[in-house]
Amino acid sequence: MYVFYIRDGEVKNFMNKILREQYFDDFDLRNVEIQSFAKFDIDGKADKNFMTDESLEDNDIDKVFFCKWGRIRPYVFEFVKGKVKPSYMKFVISASRELLESVSDNAAALFLNFVFEKDRVVCTTGTAQKNFSLDKKLDIAWEEYVKGLFRDIQIAVCEE
Repeated sequence: MYVFYIRDGEVKNFMNKILREQYFDDFDLRNVEIQSFAKFDIDGKADKNFMTDESLEDNDIDKVFFCKWGRIRPYVFEFVKGKVKPSYMKFVISASRELLESVSDNAAALFLNFVFEKDRVVCTTGTAQKNFSLDKKLDIAWEEYVKGLFRDIQIAVCEE
């Protein structure tokens, strides 16, 4: 697990990138929690009844599918926009199937968690492997990918 922070001066920039721009749109949404004038809790699991028949194969019946962040992003933006910022927010997203395969053939899931506190965002990574291994190659590869992503989108992060 890699833990890093987005400090006060960068939080607004990061919020714009995650809520208004498409940098994270291909990630799967696992969960969003927002505490503002009311508590909003969004489960990212897709309802298969709303999926097209062409997108489901016979062997997909028992699989869990997640909505893409890009599809949910406009709704989340509506919850958080305004003069008073929410008192708490937590976003949990995970790598798409294509990104999983490009990072490692042993990756079952690759997570990015964002917890918004008063003057910073605490970010953590997490991995799940298909096959048990004491090897940390997957963790390291995912951490390097995330560092590169934040560098590419020009968000300054710090580690404590």
